[in-house]
Amino acid sequence: MPPQGAKALVGALLGGRRRGAEVAATLDESQPGETTLEFVNEGVDTAVDLQCLYRDVNRGLVLQVLGNLAPGAATSCHVDIASGDVFRCVWFCEGRRRSARLWSYDGRRRRLRRLQPDSGEAFFHTTYG
Repeated sequence: MPPQGAKALVGALLGGRRRGAEVAATLDESQPGETTLEFVNEGVDTAVDLQCLYRDVNRGLVLQVLGNLAPGAATSCHVDIASGDVFRCVWFCEGRRRSARLWSYDGRRRRLRRLQPDSGEAFFHTTYG
Protein backbone atom coordinates (compact mmCIF):
# COMPACT_ATOMS: atom_id res chain seq x y z
CA MET A 1 0.00 0.00 0.00
CA PRO A 2 1.40 3.44 -0.87
CA PRO A 3 1.99 5.92 1.99
CA GLN A 4 -1.00 8.05 0.95
CA GLY A 5 -3.28 5.01 1.15
CA ALA A 6 -1.95 4.04 4.58
CA LYS A 7 -2.46 7.59 5.85
CA ALA A 8 -6.03 7.66 4.50
CA LEU A 9 -6.79 4.26 6.02
CA VAL A 10 -5.51 5.24 9.46
CA GLY A 11 -7.40 8.54 9.28
CA ALA A 12 -10.63 6.77 8.35
CA LEU A 13 -10.24 4.17 11.10
CA LEU A 14 -9.31 6.61 13.85
CA GLY A 15 -10.98 9.84 12.82
CA GLY A 16 -13.62 8.86 10.34
CA ARG A 17 -15.83 11.54 8.85
CA ARG A 18 -16.69 12.99 12.22
CA ARG A 19 -14.32 15.88 12.37
CA GLY A 20 -15.64 18.93 14.09
CA ALA A 21 -19.17 19.21 15.41
CA GLU A 22 -21.69 16.65 14.19
CA VAL A 23 -25.12 17.45 15.62
CA ALA A 24 -28.07 15.08 15.24
CA ALA A 25 -31.69 15.92 16.08
CA THR A 26 -34.66 13.78 17.09
CA LEU A 27 -38.27 14.88 17.40
CA ASP A 28 -39.89 13.57 20.60
CA GLU A 29 -43.69 13.44 20.48
CA SER A 30 -44.12 10.92 23.30
CA GLN A 31 -45.88 13.42 25.62
CA PRO A 32 -49.17 14.80 24.24
CA GLY A 33 -48.89 18.56 23.77
CA GLU A 34 -45.20 18.61 24.74
CA THR A 35 -43.28 18.12 21.51
CA THR A 36 -39.53 18.59 21.96
CA LEU A 37 -36.60 18.55 19.61
CA GLU A 38 -33.54 16.89 21.11
CA PHE A 39 -30.00 17.58 19.87
CA VAL A 40 -26.87 15.48 20.46
CA ASN A 41 -23.35 16.48 19.43
CA GLU A 42 -21.78 13.26 18.12
CA GLY A 43 -18.67 15.06 16.86
CA VAL A 44 -15.31 15.78 18.44
CA ASP A 45 -15.61 19.60 18.66
CA THR A 46 -18.02 21.92 20.41
CA ALA A 47 -20.95 23.13 18.34
CA VAL A 48 -20.60 26.88 18.87
CA ASP A 49 -23.78 28.98 18.89
CA LEU A 50 -26.13 26.14 17.90
CA GLN A 51 -29.45 27.39 16.53
CA CYS A 52 -32.46 25.74 14.96
CA LEU A 53 -35.07 27.11 12.60
CA TYR A 54 -38.42 25.35 12.11
CA ARG A 55 -41.88 26.00 10.69
CA ASP A 56 -44.47 26.25 13.49
CA VAL A 57 -48.20 25.57 13.63
CA ASN A 58 -48.94 29.03 12.14
CA ARG A 59 -46.62 28.31 9.17
CA GLY A 60 -44.10 30.91 10.35
CA LEU A 61 -40.37 30.36 10.83
CA VAL A 62 -39.24 30.17 14.45
CA LEU A 63 -35.61 30.57 15.49
CA GLN A 64 -34.43 28.83 18.68
CA VAL A 65 -30.98 29.74 20.05
CA LEU A 66 -29.50 26.78 21.95
CA GLY A 67 -25.99 28.03 22.74
CA ASN A 68 -22.83 25.91 22.75
CA LEU A 69 -23.05 22.12 22.74
CA ALA A 70 -19.99 20.17 23.88
CA PRO A 71 -19.00 16.83 22.31
CA GLY A 72 -21.23 14.06 23.65
CA ALA A 73 -23.64 16.55 25.23
CA ALA A 74 -27.35 16.87 24.56
CA THR A 75 -29.90 19.66 24.75
CA SER A 76 -33.53 20.11 23.77
CA CYS A 77 -36.09 22.78 22.99
CA HIS A 78 -39.88 22.90 22.87
CA VAL A 79 -41.36 23.11 19.35
CA ASP A 80 -44.90 24.22 18.54
CA ILE A 81 -45.98 22.10 15.57
CA ALA A 82 -49.27 20.72 14.31
CA SER A 83 -49.91 17.06 15.04
CA GLY A 84 -49.50 14.92 11.94
CA ASP A 85 -47.96 17.75 9.92
CA VAL A 86 -44.65 17.26 8.10
CA PHE A 87 -41.88 18.55 10.36
CA ARG A 88 -39.47 20.93 8.64
CA CYS A 89 -36.38 22.04 10.52
CA VAL A 90 -32.75 23.03 9.99
CA TRP A 91 -30.05 23.59 12.60
CA PHE A 92 -26.67 25.18 12.29
CA CYS A 93 -23.56 26.15 14.24
CA GLU A 94 -20.10 27.53 13.83
CA GLY A 95 -17.40 24.94 13.33
CA ARG A 96 -13.63 24.96 13.13
CA ARG A 97 -11.99 28.15 11.95
CA ARG A 98 -15.33 30.00 12.09
CA SER A 99 -16.78 27.87 9.30
CA ALA A 100 -20.45 26.90 9.40
CA ARG A 101 -22.19 23.53 9.50
CA LEU A 102 -25.86 23.18 8.61
CA TRP A 103 -28.15 20.15 8.85
CA SER A 104 -31.80 19.52 7.97
CA TYR A 105 -34.30 17.15 9.55
CA ASP A 106 -34.64 15.25 6.27
CA GLY A 107 -30.92 14.35 6.28
CA ARG A 108 -29.30 17.03 4.16
CA ARG A 109 -26.13 18.75 5.32
CA ARG A 110 -23.94 21.56 4.17
CA ARG A 111 -20.71 23.31 5.07
CA LEU A 112 -20.00 26.98 4.48
CA ARG A 113 -16.81 28.95 4.83
CA ARG A 114 -18.55 31.53 7.01
CA LEU A 115 -21.89 31.71 8.78
CA GLN A 116 -23.82 34.74 7.53
CA PRO A 117 -26.82 36.20 9.39
CA ASP A 118 -29.25 34.73 6.82
CA SER A 119 -27.45 31.39 6.19
CA GLY A 120 -29.94 29.35 8.23
CA GLU A 121 -32.99 30.83 6.56
CA ALA A 122 -31.44 30.46 3.10
CA PHE A 123 -30.63 26.79 3.82
CA PHE A 124 -34.21 26.24 5.07
CA HIS A 125 -35.71 27.67 1.87
CA THR A 126 -33.24 25.76 -0.32
CA THR A 127 -34.06 22.50 1.46
CA TYR A 128 -37.83 22.82 1.76
CA GLY A 129 -38.69 25.32 -0.95
